[in-house]
Amino acid sequence: KIGNYQRAVDALIIASERFPDHTGIRVQLAKMSMLSGDTSAAITLADNIRNLPKLSSDDLQQIAVLYLDGALPEKALKTLEEADQIIPEPVGELKFELSLLYEQFGDIDKSITNIKSAIDLQPDQVKYYVLLSELENKVNRPQAAISALETAVTILEKSTEENIAQNKKILKKQGTDHHFDLPFAWNPAAIYLRYAQLLYRVGNYSQALDNIERSLELDPGNIKTRFIAAEIASILLDYEKVNRICQLPTLNDSKNCLA
Repeated sequence: KIGNYQRAVDALIIASERFPDHTGIRVQLAKMSMLSGDTSAAITLADNIRNLPKLSSDDLQQIAVLYLDGALPEKALKTLEEADQIIPEPVGELKFELSLLYEQFGDIDKSITNIKSAIDLQPDQVKYYVLLSELENKVNRPQAAISALETAVTILEKSTEENIAQNKKILKKQGTDHHFDLPFAWNPAAIYLRYAQLLYRVGNYSQALDNIERSLELDPGNIKTRFIAAEIASILLDYEKVNRICQLPTLNDSKNCLA
């Protein structure tokens, strides 16, 4: 915990010699080796652990992360697939992780299949619908993408206070997560913005403006969002709203946001 990884490695080597059949100690030794900068040793340990009998799904998931740390995504994917096959009860998060890896390898069909399974298992997880929306948009199914984000928005709409708290929490989390977080913003403000952009794409300008204004309520300092909001308002010929968007105190009054 204090960052002395080499001493942790030394202690775990002693522990693994004393308890050679303890898989958890070996996994921790591999993780500490990676943190200490010895990638080669960590991957060798991960390979050895993976060949042990009676590994748990959790063991395999931790090994998959080690492979990702070592820039071996193919091994990571195969290991996660093995974890998915032996897990006693299906878990949404594992399906989510598989979906992300399949997407990285360009297998969008498998990615969509797995994220839909994740949603079936845990239908209250906003990030699952956000990923599904992005995948549906990639295969040019805008209505399916909109439907997925509509569900995400429905889950979000509890109270303004909760949304603001979640907005801050997710923004902070996105700066620290590794490997299995979404590679794009999915805090509430970003979700409303993305939802508005999808609605804009299919010509639903009025609903798009409603949602982008919700995004601005949560993230009033986002200049890019203001530009898009002003553009949509101008399409709707609501120049009073355009003027109001451009002159809010978060903007430099000397600049016209439509310039």
